[in-house]
Amino acid sequence: MFFPAEMSRLTWFVPREKLAQSLERLAQTNAFQPIEQQVLGEKTDKAVLASALQQAEQALPLRRAARLFQKLPRDTLLGYRIGQVPASGNIPEGAVASDAQLYLEVDPARSGNQPPPPAPTPPQPPERLQLLMDTADQVGWVADWAIIDGWIPTPKTDQFRTLLKEERYCLTPAEESGLEFSCVPTLFRRPAALDGFASLIKLYGTTGYRELDPSPLLAITFSLMFGMMFADLGQGALLALLGLWLYNRPQSWDNRWHQAGLVLIPVGCSAAFFGLLFGNVFAREDWIPPLIHHPMNEIFVSLGISVLIGVGMLCLGMAIGLFNAWRGARLRQLYWSDYGPLGLVFYLALVVLSLCLWQEWTQGARVAGGLALAVLALVMANRTFAERQQPLGLRLFQALLETWDFVIKFVVQTLSFVRLAAFTFAHIALSMALLVVVDLVSGIPWLAWALFILGNLLITLVEGVLVAIQVIRLHFFELFTKFTSGEGCVFTPLRPTRTTR
Repeated sequence: MFFPAEMSRLTWFVPREKLAQSLERLAQTNAFQPIEQQVLGEKTDKAVLASALQQAEQALPLRRAARLFQKLPRDTLLGYRIGQVPASGNIPEGAVASDAQLYLEVDPARSGNQPPPPAPTPPQPPERLQLLMDTADQVGWVADWAIIDGWIPTPKTDQFRTLLKEERYCLTPAEESGLEFSCVPTLFRRPAALDGFASLIKLYGTTGYRELDPSPLLAITFSLMFGMMFADLGQGALLALLGLWLYNRPQSWDNRWHQAGLVLIPVGCSAAFFGLLFGNVFAREDWIPPLIHHPMNEIFVSLGISVLIGVGMLCLGMAIGLFNAWRGARLRQLYWSDYGPLGLVFYLALVVLSLCLWQEWTQGARVAGGLALAVLALVMANRTFAERQQPLGLRLFQALLETWDFVIKFVVQTLSFVRLAAFTFAHIALSMALLVVVDLVSGIPWLAWALFILGNLLITLVEGVLVAIQVIRLHFFELFTKFTSGEGCVFTPLRPTRTTR
């Protein structure tokens, strides 16, 4: 659930005449993905395949017409004839073109039917030719042998060993395949409940092979942040009910509505939970008492909690990034990265320094400040002497700018989480504005209730969208950039090609 399925590289050597049948066998397994670009042997001559496929497609209308004529009686009152449209496009007078290739002619003076001209026999069935064409860039050649190269989930290796028992092939784990992990497709076995959040991750990119699946983490943090920023028991319940309705829509609906429902249910429940904590129901704060402090009564507490959440999220993102780098055998490449080991140490030292200064703990502040300065010195030295092509003065100036960016980046990203409290206050302000308008027309009860209902629906819709955008932004720019490359490729198995005969 948390990691993509292990992959193995399948390399199968097939005689030329058996290539199409072999690809069909692999397509029927629904567990083989050809490699993205042929790397073994010589490339396929696509011109020959394209010509054969065009010939097969041109023969299909003739075959369908021949089958239609077989169902007609031999002797008819009118004479029917099907012919091929010539290159000039001119057909007999009174004839009707059925498509770009055939025409139908009716002759009242003649009885009996004239079948269409015989269809040429293609070298392969059309669906096989289409399959060969689709995989032409992925199959290599050595003399009269085709090289089928691709990926299968490692748990399926026994199935493929049985399928290819008497064939010439080799199976190699992805880690020993000689290809970069960026070339290996990812296949996650997620619970269906995470499908909605997995679709959000696709907006950012595809999780790479050997990287941690961010969808379980996103499901938790997205729901909690949304609930904190959109704290209202009644409006949150509306979102959850809307999500439940979308989730139970018929299968004829677009699957994206189903996925939207899977996102709205947990975020709506989270918003209702925080609304219960803050005592907010349908924009009113006097219907139920808050279970904890009200955000507007403890503004600095709310801001401090938002910053602490930001610190935790940034540290978690960098820790997961180091873990992914270790799994992907690229930890050494991350040493001097902004979000590598030095970045994590510097950020933790910066956080400890801030806490020590706040608590007026001089000794701790000196230690944390000294550690932060040591990291900055290492970062600047590396960026000054890593490349020696430019003059020393220019390198020093460039290193100084990059070091400043290294520092300010952590500060800005931490403060970015203040928007959690800011949107909490904005939600309360909108609720107060709605109640002011309702109070102005309180002398007309039906109008007051209508404005109250419409105002709640409007806040739920508009602010719900705005809060969702802010939560997505926090994840995409502050969290995912530290551990998810977004440059992976989805495992897309080869499937049989269907052609209408």
